[in-house]
Amino acid sequence: MLTNMKTMNIELPSFGGFYDSIWYDSDNLCSELNYFEEGLEYGMHLDYLGDWGVSGQYEKDVCKAYTEYMQDQYRKLGIDITLKYECMTSPREYNFTTDKIYADMTWDGRKNLEGKLIVLMEKHKEQLSRIISRNHSSRDGFISFMDNTYDEWKERIAGMREESGNIDLYVGHLLAYLVMCENGWEHLYELDEDAHYDVAEWRGIDMSQYLEPQSDEAKDEYDKYLAKVEYKHMLERDQLSFNFTYE
Repeated sequence: MLTNMKTMNIELPSFGGFYDSIWYDSDNLCSELNYFEEGLEYGMHLDYLGDWGVSGQYEKDVCKAYTEYMQDQYRKLGIDITLKYECMTSPREYNFTTDKIYADMTWDGRKNLEGKLIVLMEKHKEQLSRIISRNHSSRDGFISFMDNTYDEWKERIAGMREESGNIDLYVGHLLAYLVMCENGWEHLYELDEDAHYDVAEWRGIDMSQYLEPQSDEAKDEYDKYLAKVEYKHMLERDQLSFNFTYE
């Protein structure tokens, strides 16, 4: 019944963000734009190609697809939960942190979710202990606000029903770490890379589909290009021949 469903807002910590990453890199954008121009009809070129970028819809679609990917990964673990994309947050400056995806995790409260998580933790105790210690131990330039031992994490998960402090942080990270363990990955970026391949190749969300002119000059130039291509097509349909140049 609906009254038995529980919801927790969690972070998807494997997401590498859009800044200088596999999801949005200036070099990749430049390559995509050059490829796009090579595909223009009749050998045309755009003087304002440098004013092109990626639509904001790209970020939204990636975040939603990333959430779906992670839901699939959790269910492969045998964890019966539903993830719904909630929001993405971005820092003012990308010096110490990056974009973060948050999703609402829903599950049947009658089922022993914490028990299932602990079984998986025990299965991967050695690797999980290593990952937790490496990612959550304070060091020069990094202060951890989370526990850094396997036993402390296990204790927190066992107390999920009492909703111990910051349990959402631990559940979000633990789920990602369990996916890593199941696949033999040691680092979050490996999970992010697999998500990138899945989102682009299987869910059809690729940067090249979201290119758009972003300055008035670039928009005007592209509108003229489209108009001239349509005019050329019209003449071709009417089986007319003419000398066509693009200015």
